[in-house]
Amino acid sequence: MIFESKFILRTDDGDKIGLYDSYERQKNGVTFVYIKSKGWGVVNKEGKETISPSLKHIDNYVNGYAVFETHKCLTGTIGEDGNVVIQPIFRHIYNFNKNGIAIVDYDDDICNLINTSGKTLFSTNYPDIIGLDNGFFKVFDGKLYALASPDGKIITPFRYKEIYKCTNDLFYGALDKGGVVINVEGKEITAEHNFIRITPNGLIFTFDNDKTLTIFDKTGSTIFVRENVIAKDYFKSLNNLTKFFENYPNATVTDGKLTVPWEHFGI
Repeated sequence: MIFESKFILRTDDGDKIGLYDSYERQKNGVTFVYIKSKGWGVVNKEGKETISPSLKHIDNYVNGYAVFETHKCLTGTIGEDGNVVIQPIFRHIYNFNKNGIAIVDYDDDICNLINTSGKTLFSTNYPDIIGLDNGFFKVFDGKLYALASPDGKIITPFRYKEIYKCTNDLFYGALDKGGVVINVEGKEITAEHNFIRITPNGLIFTFDNDKTLTIFDKTGSTIFVRENVIAKDYFKSLNNLTKFFENYPNATVTDGKLTVPWEHFGI
């Protein structure tokens, strides 16, 4: 397509597509066009106006879909061909993840997950769903949280006061008196501990009121235990160890000994 001026959009053959006040060319070849008195529309890769200017806003494409908003403040999606895929029935559609799953919410502040065709994945709507940066979701039922996988399946019970992503593979689930570590399958790989710290390479440090320090690997296997540890010494050591593992993410602890690969020393 050729932009003859900031107002006229033509095909590569010179045929006039339309007269517009503005436009935004997307990386996939689709063009969003704008008329002040009407709104945004869409011209596909072949130069055909597939959606006439009438929309309040169109987001950039993410993972194959662009979310649009009507002047009635409802949202839907547009596919790579420039046509509407999901009709505007949701208050908001958040961007689809790489698995083709997105969070949606409705006017009454309830949420669900949908696939790229707009089908809702949960039989029950929830007060809140939050996307984590590794593709997982934490789902709130009004009292407690559960963890949902990137493909939109709830993989833990609703039993956590909060869920935090610690690494791409491990999560911390907060409970009444402490917390547990959860893996990507939704399995709790540690018992409940009063204090838990997870290093960038997946080592799990726990400390309990009985003054026991335990280190687990990222599968939940115990690799080090020390009893009668003074709390202030634990936290001081833990802060130092956390900084160390941030600098040396491939370091390991085996049988109580710290091992750092030689390549970290430039040898």
